[in-house]
Amino acid sequence: MQSTINDLVRDSRVLCVVGAGGVGKTTTAAALGVCAAAAGRRVLIVTIDPARRLATALGLDEIGQQVRTVQIPAHGDLPALTLHAMMLDLKGAWDDMVRRLARDEKQRDAILGNHFYHYLSTSLAGAQEYIACEQLFTLCTERDYDLIVLDTPPSAHAIDFFEAPGRVLDVLENDAIKLLLTPSLVAGRASLRLLDLGGRYVLRVLTKLVGMEMLHALAEFLLAFEGMYPHARDRTQGFRQIFSSPTTSFLVVATPTRQALAEAAELTDRLQRDGLHLGALVINQIYFPVDPLPAPERFAQTLSDVVGVQRGENLTRAALETVRQRNRRAAVEREVVDTMLGRLASHPRVFVSRLAADVHDMETLIGVARELCASPAGDLRVASPFGDFPGSSTARTDEVAT
Repeated sequence: MQSTINDLVRDSRVLCVVGAGGVGKTTTAAALGVCAAAAGRRVLIVTIDPARRLATALGLDEIGQQVRTVQIPAHGDLPALTLHAMMLDLKGAWDDMVRRLARDEKQRDAILGNHFYHYLSTSLAGAQEYIACEQLFTLCTERDYDLIVLDTPPSAHAIDFFEAPGRVLDVLENDAIKLLLTPSLVAGRASLRLLDLGGRYVLRVLTKLVGMEMLHALAEFLLAFEGMYPHARDRTQGFRQIFSSPTTSFLVVATPTRQALAEAAELTDRLQRDGLHLGALVINQIYFPVDPLPAPERFAQTLSDVVGVQRGENLTRAALETVRQRNRRAAVEREVVDTMLGRLASHPRVFVSRLAADVHDMETLIGVARELCASPAGDLRVASPFGDFPGSSTARTDEVAT
């Protein structure tokens, strides 16, 4: 039997929540943290969400680079819980890495004060993905959490999370760029005199694209970064080993739209190709079918006794139509999911119901966690860290035996 969410939060060391932007990764990561805390694990949620939805859901004014301890009050059958959370600050995380890896204060200050470094640590494509992986390596090797849940950066394409860190390191280690820029620019000669015509042409094009000042800053940065490349490469290898560890699982999150599901399928293929473990496919914001109104005639009669015959009949027709529309929408969404993810039928799928609004409080977050943690036994629930709870019949989890 494939792993359930309960298995994953109990047995994993790292859970990486991946998917395209806007599919609910941050909410899923937060809910996983609640599930893990309910299972008695010391859990840290690391989010990279500029909208700060995690802080709102956890009842905090803000979450920053420093780890915050979150006390979750008892809720129904759920006892009081404790978890930890932090929001990765892109610039702060890069600065911390430089301070750790610089050989001395001179090198540290040269990098931190460099204009290109400021661009790299705040705006360069792939910088978020790279530093998220680097931060994960630090947390796994220097902290003693039972479980770290990583909410990966929002991006236009989910696959960027895997490709972007390598591209950043390639730029930093590119010998051709260093050979092209450093001989003349760092020496202060802005005349584009290099060793050959090809070099002059490339440098002229680069100058038009980014400007001479930025090229100077890049050259100075590359020189200042000398000696740190082996450390950066070793740490890159380190977080790749974490990702490939049997105690690391990936949860691919999508919504029931063709575009999001196509990206989820592509991302799942990438995980399999790289030999990484897919824990589950989480389909967020889905409609579940509802039962028809019991005895519509009696329902209409009851309404008629309260609001009058005509109005009671109108309300009954509206209620029946709402149920029909809801069930049609649920059927369409399920067909889209089955069509887009049909070839991934051997992987567990967890469905989380559509909410009326974004998660904005702890009670709503706990509701999402209950759905994630629930496991199927027909239409009922088997034991979870939460036990049984009212309203659980709206959640669904599909698992396939292997």
